[in-house]
Amino acid sequence: MIRIELDAVRKDINGQEWRWVNRASACGMEESGDGRVIVNLCQRLLEGGYTGEVMVYRLETPCFTPLSLELWAEGGHKGKLPIEQR
Repeated sequence: MIRIELDAVRKDINGQEWRWVNRASACGMEESGDGRVIVNLCQRLLEGGYTGEVMVYRLETPCFTPLSLELWAEGGHKGKLPIEQR
């Protein structure tokens, strides 16, 4: 099981302005920015030899149902969010 943590980091725009951007991190790797940070991170993990199921969390809250690393690397979840436990 690969646990991806979502948070935000400060991105400086210039000496006086900044904004928050999304960050996904797992297994000592991270991706940040405005785009597909989870998909990009999963592609890098797959290239690094990782396999298995991925769980995505923000703090202790699960954000998506479990999905294989390969499917995330191909473009990610198609619906089914957040986790339904009924």
